[in-house]
Amino acid sequence: MKRKCITIAISNQKGGVGKTSSTACIGAALALQGKRILLVDLDAQQNLTFTLTQNEDPETSIYDALVKDKPLPIVPIRKNLDLVPASLDLARAEIDMATMMAREGILKSHLDGQKEKYDYILMDNESLLI
Repeated sequence: MKRKCITIAISNQKGGVGKTSSTACIGAALALQGKRILLVDLDAQQNLTFTLTQNEDPETSIYDALVKDKPLPIVPIRKNLDLVPASLDLARAEIDMATMMAREGILKSHLDGQKEKYDYILMDNESLLI
């Protein structure tokens, strides 16, 4: 029987409400229970990325996947816990994607390609980019 991957977006337009902390803690707790987790940082402030990697300038990020059609960059964090990092470039993604056809499905397409590998995909989302 095929496993079903559950995708959860943790989103709020207001800052400081615990989106990043919730995403990291829920992901870590599920990973400790043996679930395979993919965390996706969709916030240009990169708080989730920096918290988990201490890297403010990842070589590739979710921006490259969304705008440049590169493969989704997946960084292993610990057993059962992986991260798709964000970069400051994400702040201009909406403008860069404005003329793209079917732009609303680009993120979904990238994540659909990962669903067989994970039990949960948790997205830390600053607003309504998804």
